[in-house]
Amino acid sequence: MLAHAADIRRAANADGSFVVLFTKYPAPHGAYATGSWKRMVIRKDDLSSDMDRVIAHETGHIFGAPDEYGSSGCSCTSEHGRFFQEVNGNCVNCTDALRSDSGYPQSVGGSWGHAAPFSSDLDAALMHDNGSIYFFKGNQVLRSTGSPAPGYPKPITDDFGGLPAAFQADLDAVLMRDNGKVYFFKGNQYVRFTNVGEGVDSGYPRSIAGNWPGVPVSFQSDLDSALMRDNGRIYLFKGSDYIRLSKGAECVMIVNTTAMCSAAQQAASGEPLRLGRSRQWRTGSVQNPRSLCTLRVLMGRGLAG
Repeated sequence: MLAHAADIRRAANADGSFVVLFTKYPAPHGAYATGSWKRMVIRKDDLSSDMDRVIAHETGHIFGAPDEYGSSGCSCTSEHGRFFQEVNGNCVNCTDALRSDSGYPQSVGGSWGHAAPFSSDLDAALMHDNGSIYFFKGNQVLRSTGSPAPGYPKPITDDFGGLPAAFQADLDAVLMRDNGKVYFFKGNQYVRFTNVGEGVDSGYPRSIAGNWPGVPVSFQSDLDSALMRDNGRIYLFKGSDYIRLSKGAECVMIVNTTAMCSAAQQAASGEPLRLGRSRQWRTGSVQNPRSLCTLRVLMGRGLAG
């Protein structure tokens, strides 16, 4: 098996390789992987429609990533990885892990005291470090410190001057980073405020593509929402998916697993497996955040300035 993995690596002129084995014989787990032996084992009777996620999870182990579920005993401080040493920030035992509070969802109008039209279908919201929350809808903004501030809503341009015409209404997302800079997103562009009182920074708007390293093509326009948590990570939301950006050197690796999924389907149907030598990883841009049978392994990303 190790020789076969080496053959794959040499034939593809790749930096590394591993073998995926689909078996009908008993195995200690439904699926498992070991980096030292460069193998992934999946039981035939455990094949499911979530095979892309199973392969993604087990490929993480190939690269030295630990488990994230609580019963694994994962630690929030231990460092892992074969190439990049990082703490296990995905561990559910971490104190900053998100939990859904009981009693939600609640109505925006009732909980925040918003009158129409700010009681539903908001365009964006911004938690500012001045203690205020800004809600955006159309060309209006409403500032709140628990209840609407006097004099609001008002035109967005009254509080955020210097905006290009396209950014004066119907925003896609608004974000404030831990460096104090505020970002407005619209279509495939964004603008930045270093100091809101001084207007938009010169040189903006800019394209999201090329200025937010590691962001998939599908997230380079028409975002639904954005936020930054106090752990320093940025979350971008679109449709039913989201991506997470962390500070660090940009290094995006892609593992092409289309053939693996085809093999899984063959195994499920009882057909003999035909695994050739084209299963390899390569570096490149990420095309989709999560699509069936296409696996992305994101190993740190840079953030826009």
